[in-house]
Amino acid sequence: MNVRSIESFDLTGGLQDLLGHAIRMQSIGDFAFFRFILTYLRKRIDAFSIELLGNMMAG
Repeated sequence: MNVRSIESFDLTGGLQDLLGHAIRMQSIGDFAFFRFILTYLRKRIDAFSIELLGNMMAG
């Protein structure tokens, strides 16, 4: 395929809007997933640090 044959395409209409909507929905899903992972890791790190501090004070 020649570059000149595709340079005249204009995707400012429906296809770009449709893909933009799909990307926004994917972004919301990604945000929720990574927020869940961040919350889980934060809880695990907090529990580990409290346990480590307790072990250092005991021994």
